[in-house]
Amino acid sequence: MENLDLGKACLDNLELDMRQAAAQFPEAEYLNLNGSPGIVTHMQEAGKLSELRNFYCKNLFGYDAGDMEALERLHELRELDFDSVPKEAGLYLKKHWKRKRDREEIEEIVRRYTRYFNKLNDRYEEFIEIEEGEDIFMAMQRLYEECILQGEWGQADENAAPMTLSEIWDVMDEVRENW
Repeated sequence: MENLDLGKACLDNLELDMRQAAAQFPEAEYLNLNGSPGIVTHMQEAGKLSELRNFYCKNLFGYDAGDMEALERLHELRELDFDSVPKEAGLYLKKHWKRKRDREEIEEIVRRYTRYFNKLNDRYEEFIEIEEGEDIFMAMQRLYEECILQGEWGQADENAAPMTLSEIWDVMDEVRENW
């Protein structure tokens, strides 16, 4: 059977070899698997679905945390929902997917914060000089300490936080203009 060019695949009541599914639907953007219950083998092959944006999996077994590591290669993945799955796989996803989502959220906040100062700087004829730039970075450091290390993410250890302060400053350096 030749490959079908489907952007969306929904499969129910199944025993699935993910190698075959990845080969059959290599450009899938949406994948919804419902085992009711079912078995999936070679789940790590889902990591080859490079266009995958939404991945839903329910009542499927036969894989573990090691298989879930392959999902880290899915750079387009925006939504992931696994329900009634093997415990080890679920724990891995909870830890790693939440960290990835939190990191993306923090990065977007830092980008908006920096773009705001770019706009102010343009509007008021480049008023941001060395001292003001340092103040802006120090304000971001304070936000990082209070919101990430002590606040919502509650990570006392900077290395356990979704992003380090150094990574945040790198994002600011990437976005800032003329200051």
